Amino acid sequence: MLKSIKPGSHSWRKAFSVNNLNLRDFHTKSSCLLDPVRVIVSQSNNPYFNLATEDYLFSIDKEALEYPTLFLWRNDKTVVIGKHQNPFKECNLARMEQDDVNLVRRRSGGGAVYQDMGNSIFTFLSPKESYSKELNFKILMESLNNGFNINSELSGRNDLILSDCKRKISGSAFKQGKDVCFHHGTMLLNLDTEALQKYLTPHKLKLQSKGVASVASRVCNLQTVCPTISHDKFNEELIRAFCSRYGQTASSVEIENVNESYFSNNQSWKNFYDELSDKEWNYGLTPDFSNNIETKFDWGLVDLHIDYKAGKIANVKMYSDVLFPVFVEIVEEGLVNNDFSKEGIDNFESWTKERIKLLPNIDDASKEILTNFSKQLSSWIQFKDCITNIEKIYPKKITHEVLQNITKLEKVNYVDIAAIRIGDEGASMIGQMKQLTYLDISFTGISYNGMRSIGQLTNLTQLIFSSDDYENYSAPKGVTVAIHLRNLKKLTHLDITYNEIGDEGSQFISELLNLTYLEMPNNQLRNEGFKMISKLENLTHLNISNNDFNCESMKHLCELKNLTSLEAFNTGITSNDVKLIANHLKYLTELDLSCNDIGNEGAKYVSELKQLQSLQLAQTNLDSEGVKYLVRLDQLTDLDVSENSIDAERCKYLNEMKQLEELSI
Repeated sequence: MLKSIKPGSHSWRKAFSVNNLNLRDFHTKSSCLLDPVRVIVSQSNNPYFNLATEDYLFSIDKEALEYPTLFLWRNDKTVVIGKHQNPFKECNLARMEQDDVNLVRRRSGGGAVYQDMGNSIFTFLSPKESYSKELNFKILMESLNNGFNINSELSGRNDLILSDCKRKISGSAFKQGKDVCFHHGTMLLNLDTEALQKYLTPHKLKLQSKGVASVASRVCNLQTVCPTISHDKFNEELIRAFCSRYGQTASSVEIENVNESYFSNNQSWKNFYDELSDKEWNYGLTPDFSNNIETKFDWGLVDLHIDYKAGKIANVKMYSDVLFPVFVEIVEEGLVNNDFSKEGIDNFESWTKERIKLLPNIDDASKEILTNFSKQLSSWIQFKDCITNIEKIYPKKITHEVLQNITKLEKVNYVDIAAIRIGDEGASMIGQMKQLTYLDISFTGISYNGMRSIGQLTNLTQLIFSSDDYENYSAPKGVTVAIHLRNLKKLTHLDITYNEIGDEGSQFISELLNLTYLEMPNNQLRNEGFKMISKLENLTHLNISNNDFNCESMKHLCELKNLTSLEAFNTGITSNDVKLIANHLKYLTELDLSCNDIGNEGAKYVSELKQLQSLQLAQTNLDSEGVKYLVRLDQLTDLDVSENSIDAERCKYLNEMKQLEELSI
């Protein structure tokens, strides 16, 4: 077993003599560096404690200037975001608060990660002259291979993946100081992967660039390939590999165990703790409204929020997972006070180039990388003509005065004000923006009177008006909403979840013949309503969840021959309805029939839909016999058969579905 000593003791130094070998002297796997090392293990699961300790070791602790250090820790349920990320976009904050999940903004760059007790965390700290992230990755891969016979490899920007299935098991981020560098990351042992979907909301541009449907489909817990691995065992193997790389044995190294009492009289450490646990630091201040432009580069996501006044950029907030936090700070500083023009952006690029040259503690290669980032960013802004042709608005909070200013932006065609209580007066102002093509007014307190103004925006192609504000409506509430929407003939995408338009309201929706995408859950639809919807022959996506089916309803929907995606969660669909789907909706690639009693017979009919790629059959009264039929779906990559009576023995059928990327049982 590895030894431990009382906190604060540093007797480990006595075991070593300092050797001047540099990392560049390392050539082969059998070669060893001879250097004293330091190992610290946290006994706390408090994320603010652990991150404060990491920052203290990096910024204050003098011994990190002298010796390679390994700090090992793990956190209770926590979402950690990068220094310049936007928590309102990266996280589901409402669910996090409900489930007591911590939010912490670290002081380094990178993306958002979810952590819990099934997630081990490591930090390598090194003197700058001997820092090598390549060596650190070799140590990680060796610890997995030697201790658990797990083969892994480096992928992309700084992830470790399993060599066979190519799924991510570890992610890393990096930071350089004047004299010290650190490399920290996570190792997935038994992480609650469902929590990834619950608490993280990765940007659509990231998901599109990776060609996958969800966060969970990209990761893998190591306990699924090695059931014996645990946090303590992983730490032991990592310490062994770390010490070995520097020519030492783990048994000769004394471990420093740290907890809250360790730093009880250390004011420098307390300053880090107070900052990291501060609400303003973690959530940040948001302006009244911002012009928003965003894109994805090879080096990271860029989400720019720009306020302007009198023709000049007055304020800039940049959210990004770029691994150089200083680049974000340079962009935010450099854009301010420039004109909304090509000349202004050219000035920004020139200033940025000179500013990067003067950066301390950054090597020339990194400066060249940052200069290239700046060129790409400037070119993109000018290509988009973002400054002179603002296209998208994402206000964070609204007064009527601010809303009036927004309505004066004549080139804006995209407005997202979901969950901002603008009411009918605000709707009247938005109704003046005749150029709008996209509008999200979900949960905004708009009543049917306000929808009269929205109904005048005849250039809209996409409208989202999900609502739970029942008290704001007067009978016949849903029907009136639908009446006001009937004039929006250019609509291709419409979401009217929870509006209770009923069968009568469906008649007016059926006049929107250009619709290809329609969300109508919780609208009290019955047979006549489905008959009306069946007139929308261009539909490719339809969600009619939580409405009431009868024996004739599916016959009507089977007229929609172009459907590729159908969501019918909790509608009362039976196996006979599924038979109709299989016979008539042959092009479906996505199907959700969860919470419907279709049984094994329904699963048999589902198996005839050979194009299916995503299938949700949670709580559908399946057993193991039903699962056998699903094996026929060789295009399926996403399958949910949870909350059914499927015994472990019969789950072996699922082993034949090698193409699956995501499975819930």
